[in-house]
Amino acid sequence: MAGELTRGHGDGALLVRCHRRTCSSPRRRRRRSNGIKYCTQFTDDVFNSLLAVNFVYEALRSLWGNFRAAAAAGADQTSAFFSLNLALAYYALSRRVTAFRGTRYLSEQLRGVAADLGPVAAIFALSALAHASPIPVATLRVPEGGRAVLAGGRALLVPLGAVPGPWRLRAAAPALLLTTLFYLDMNITVRTVNAPRHRLRKPVAYHQDLGALAVITLGLSLCGLPWMCAATVQSLAHVRSMAEFEEGGGEVIARCRETRLTGLAVHGGIAASLLLLPVIAQIPMPVISGIFLFLGRRIMTGNGFLGRLKSVWAEKAKLPEDHPVRAAGRGAALRYTAVQAACLGGLWALKMNPATALYFPSVIGVLMGIRIWILPHLFSEEELKALDSSVGEG
Repeated sequence: MAGELTRGHGDGALLVRCHRRTCSSPRRRRRRSNGIKYCTQFTDDVFNSLLAVNFVYEALRSLWGNFRAAAAAGADQTSAFFSLNLALAYYALSRRVTAFRGTRYLSEQLRGVAADLGPVAAIFALSALAHASPIPVATLRVPEGGRAVLAGGRALLVPLGAVPGPWRLRAAAPALLLTTLFYLDMNITVRTVNAPRHRLRKPVAYHQDLGALAVITLGLSLCGLPWMCAATVQSLAHVRSMAEFEEGGGEVIARCRETRLTGLAVHGGIAASLLLLPVIAQIPMPVISGIFLFLGRRIMTGNGFLGRLKSVWAEKAKLPEDHPVRAAGRGAALRYTAVQAACLGGLWALKMNPATALYFPSVIGVLMGIRIWILPHLFSEEELKALDSSVGEG
C-alpha cells in the first residue's frame, strides 16, 4: 500500500472509482447482497484457488527472476541460490511453527503464542541472517526518503472537472467490472470466514459490509489513493489467531473469540507502518517471496477442490465415511473436479492475458451461473449435494 502512494492516479481513474461507488449505492447494494445465496462452495473453492495460485506464482516469478538477472549479467548464481534458500527457509519455518499448535509440547497457551507470532519472528531472524551474510540480496523498495508521498507533489483531492466529458461516461464500463470484482471478493471472503467450521456466533452482515466498503472506496477515490477490498488470506489468518482449538492436538476449532478490537488494532498497525518505512526497507525480497509461498499454501487449507485433487485417487476404503468422493462416487468426483479445474484455468488465462484482463472480474461472476444452470445438467441432485452445498445454503 505504501508503494502505491507514490504512483500517479489520473483523473480518469478517479472517474472509474466514482462510477464504481455509484454502482454500490444503498438500494443496489441491498439487492445484490441477496444474490450471494447463489454463491456456493463451488465458487468459493475456485476463487480461493485462484488466490492461492497467484500467491505462489508471484513468489516463484520473483525467485526465478533472480536467476535470469544473474544469467543476463554474466554473474554467478550465488545470490540467486541464497535468495531461494531464504524464501524456502521462511516457508519451512512458518509451516513448522504454525503446526506447533497441534503438538503436545509446552502448554496450550504457549503453543498458541508460538503459532501466532512464529511467522513474524521468522521474518526478523531471516532478515538478520541476510544482512549478516556477505552475499548481497535485494531488499524491499520503499519511496525515496523513507516516507510516503503523493506522486508529483499533487494535491490530496484529484480535480474531477479536468476530465473531458466523453471520458466521464466511458469510465462507467471499467467501473462496472471493478464493482463485480469487489462484490465477489468481499462476499466470498465473508462466506469463507463465516464457514461453519470456524464456529462464529455473530450473524453475517453482507449489506453492512458492502455499505462500509462503498463509503471507504468513495473517500479513497476522491483522494486518488489505492482502493481497499477484502483480504481473504489475512482474514482467515485472523480467524485462526482468535480461535481456540479442541484438545487432542487437532486443528478443529472449538470456539472463536469475536471482537472488533483486534481488527482495529491490525489496521492501525498497518497505518503506523508508513512511519516505519526505513525499517521495512531492510526486509529482503526473498523473505517476501517466502511469505507469499506461505500465504499461498495457507489458503489451500480447507479448500475442497484442491483437497479433492488428491482424494479422487485414494482408495475409497481409506477415506472417511462422509467423504464427498465416497458419497458421490469416484466418477462424479473426477468430473466435478475437472469442471472446477477448467474454470480455474480459464480465469488464470484471462487474468494473465493483458488483452482480456479487463474482463477478468466479470468472468468470476460467471462461476455462479455455471453452478446454477450448467452443473445440474451434468450431475444428479444427490451428487451435487455430496460435492457442493445446495444453492441458497451458506
